[in-house]
Parts: sequence; C-alpha cells; structure tokens
Amino acid sequence: MRRRSNLDFERRRRSRRSSYRRRQAKKKLLGKLPKEKKKIHLNLEKIVSGISWVFKIAVTCLIAFVAVWYWGQQVSTVGDSMRPVLKNADKVLVNRIVYNASSPKRGDIIVFKPKGNESSHYYTKRIVGLPGETVQIVENRIYINGEKLEEDYTTTKIDTAGIAAEKVKLGGDEYFVMGDNRKNSEDSRSADIGAVKRSYIYGKAWFVVSPKKNFGFVWRENVRLETSIYDISNFLECFIAIFCDSVFFYSGVVFTIVKGCNSCNAFSTIVSGVDFI
Repeated sequence: MRRRSNLDFERRRRSRRSSYRRRQAKKKLLGKLPKEKKKIHLNLEKIVSGISWVFKIAVTCLIAFVAVWYWGQQVSTVGDSMRPVLKNADKVLVNRIVYNASSPKRGDIIVFKPKGNESSHYYTKRIVGLPGETVQIVENRIYINGEKLEEDYTTTKIDTAGIAAEKVKLGGDEYFVMGDNRKNSEDSRSADIGAVKRSYIYGKAWFVVSPKKNFGFVWRENVRLETSIYDISNFLECFIAIFCDSVFFYSGVVFTIVKGCNSCNAFSTIVSGVDFI
C-alpha cells in the first residue's frame, strides 16, 4: 500500500514536470515568432468632426483678436484740450482700421503721437486742415486756402495763432489739427507739434468707455446725447464694456460651450477617431 502511494506521488511529480516543460517550450516558441502588428483603423467622420471644432474655435479667436486690435484699443485723454467732447482722463476706444479704407476727413477726432515720438503720450485733436491745403489764422479766425473756415462744432475763441500766424502749407500726407478748447490746447499751432503726418495717426476716436458719466459715442459735433447708451439699457452698457475690455478673447470658449463642445472634447474626438485593432 505504501509502495503504491509512492508510485502515485512520483507519477504526479513527473506529470507536473512534463507540463512545466511543455509550457516553457511553448513560451520560447511564441517568443521567436514575429509579433503581429496592430492595424490602425481611421474613423474619418470623427476626425473631420474634431478638426471642424478646432477650426471653428481658431476662427472665433482670430475674429475676436482682430476686433479688439482694430476697434478695442484704449487710450487715455490727457488734458482738457478737447472739451466738451472729451475730458481729461477719459478712456477712449480707437478705430484703427477706418483709415485703411478711407482718408481722414476734416472734423475727425484723431489720436496720434507728435512727430512719431513713441515715448510721447497719445494726443487727441480734431482735423482742421487737409493735405495740400494752406492754413492761416488771422484775427482769431482760421482760413483754409484764403477762405474762412466754417466749423459746425463748438469751440472756444482762439487766443494765439502760433506758427499759423503765417501761412502753413501742408504736404501731401500732412494734417493740421487743433483742440476744440482752443485756449488750452497744444496742437499744430505749436512748433513742437506742427503738422501731423498720416503715418503718425494711430486711429480715430469713436467711443468713450470710462468714466461712466461720459460713456457713449464720440460724435463729430460737440453734441453728446443726453440719453446715452447706458440709459437705454444696462445690459447693452455691460455688453459694450465687456467688449472694450477685450473679453472677446473668451468668445471662443463661449462658442464651444454653446455648441456643447470644448477644446478638450474636440481633441478627444480626434483621438477617438483612431481605433487600434
């Protein structure tokens, strides 16, 4: 009985060894065989959908950037030379693209740096003389090419003619500018400012965003509507203020949220379009 038990034990041990050897041999054989390469299956529909979302986000951000760059740049008014249209410390939005499509006109309120001096602050003045014209101030009156200039906006009386006491001939790209508050304005009458070249003009002042009491459009005439934009609707005021503060940069995020997709989802959509088999 005991002998039979030993025989059974030996038989089981040999069987286990044999099974182990077979497993090891199989592993070696499989290790030598070349591994099958995974095939990549492209789901074009998902990839196109993901790329489409990324493209929409990029276009939205680009439009936002262009809008802020050309219409939302802010400058601060220094001094009261443009009263009553603009007051000291008013924050004004500058339209930088308008003069790419058309030339500055007489009466426009422009923003510029005198003589192109980049270290200078921005000046805000009104265009009085156009390229090629001759400007002269005689007895506190402005004459353009020998004819008295009729201005359709309110100004204070001129107390000094400066260099315009003599005829000033403007070049083909030069403008003669003055502040509406003529008694308190450093403008083209001063030799330090002189005529403003087209290349010195930063853009056209078009909207006051701060302070709140002056909020509204910059009109050609010295008439600011008593019913300003924020009196019409607080919502509209907030919307324009947000635009002025460059929140357009976040419109890409808003766009994707409205559409039910964000940039991460767009990326995952592209990735999910590639299936590994």
